[in-house]
Amino acid sequence: MQVTIIDLPPASVACQRHIGPYGPAIGAFWRDTVAPWMQSHGLGDATCYGIGHDDPSITPPDKCRYDACVALPEGFQPGGRASITTLPGGRYAVTQFKGPSSAIAETWTRMTRE
Repeated sequence: MQVTIIDLPPASVACQRHIGPYGPAIGAFWRDTVAPWMQSHGLGDATCYGIGHDDPSITPPDKCRYDACVALPEGFQPGGRASITTLPGGRYAVTQFKGPSSAIAETWTRMTRE
């Protein structure tokens, strides 16, 4: 796995929260909720961020929190279920992932351990 450490500036984002188990439900959330919202607000090509807040080996699956975030242009005002926040700038570990959503958890664990 190729992991790169990069510095990112703060990013203004619109976020929508999913509460429930990680895994296939997150893919469905992006596809059925977030992507249509992005398209309807002209954000189809925007940079996206996914933030899993909880360790599923500790937190019960029905309590796991995940934020689907979309980078916003200056002055953008969201509508619907989205809220605006700022992702902090700083140093981040980054890797590319290609594969089925069922392999994301294993890849994440491998990245954080290695």
